[in-house]
Amino acid sequence: MSMNPRQLQAFSAVMRAGGISRASRVLHLSQPAVSKLIAGLEGDVGFPLFRRDKKRLSPTAEAHIFLAEVDAILNGMERLRRVSADLKNTRRGHLTIGTIATFGLTLLPEIIASFQKTSPETSVHLHVQTSPKLLDLAHTQQLDIAISMLASDSPAVQTETLMQCRAVCVLPSGHRLAGKDVIVPRDLEGEAFISLGETDRVRQLVDRAFEQENIARKMVTSTQFGMAACEFVRCSNAVTVVAPMTARASVNRDLVIKPFRPEVVLDIKLLRPRMKPPSSVRESFLSHLRDCLERWNLSHP
Repeated sequence: MSMNPRQLQAFSAVMRAGGISRASRVLHLSQPAVSKLIAGLEGDVGFPLFRRDKKRLSPTAEAHIFLAEVDAILNGMERLRRVSADLKNTRRGHLTIGTIATFGLTLLPEIIASFQKTSPETSVHLHVQTSPKLLDLAHTQQLDIAISMLASDSPAVQTETLMQCRAVCVLPSGHRLAGKDVIVPRDLEGEAFISLGETDRVRQLVDRAFEQENIARKMVTSTQFGMAACEFVRCSNAVTVVAPMTARASVNRDLVIKPFRPEVVLDIKLLRPRMKPPSSVRESFLSHLRDCLERWNLSHP
């Protein structure tokens, strides 16, 4: 059996239009062309679909049964065309993104949401993990991309610098240091300090800055997430040093953000598993991600 889509379209049109003459106008074909398509289809299926009574065609009982299947095929082909167009225009696909909390709880939701406005058929699964865990997931090819503070030394992962930023000091409104242009470690000596977890890359770099200045802090609380650290600042009149994207989240507008010196430079890495198949959706998202970061000027806080 070698039915082709044109035959099926002609059959459906004749059934709905009630004759070859009307169907030919719907299909923008000549009547002989439609008749030839119907005759070819009948030859392929091996049974008559219409009874010929002079110039009139009357559908057979088999034709009515056959029509439901033909419509299902034509509808499926139309869906296939739409999916193909979506894939060609990078509107359909799936992305699995791994990220550190610093990025995933602040910038990425807005970036992903704005990307999905232009690519509404793209679904995203967001993993928020520590940098060491992200390295493992990227190495085992379980992610499309990862945003980490650690570079991968695996040949199975491509690593590049996505952006650089500098940690900032976060103070509660009305704090005695709120009028200073720049905060240095000595300013925070004796202040109640909210620290990130010991395995956090920002915590490690901030600790080093204080150790180099030989300044002891009054460490009152530690937390895994920078957003939680900012909430502790708000609630307990303490201070913290975190990544700028965390400090500048919209929920922290009531807090005071100051540059911190010596500079604590945070390298944000983009990891791409090399064995993942090429994806136009992934490349389109990465272009959108970089455009957002450039527009927000986050590399130079």
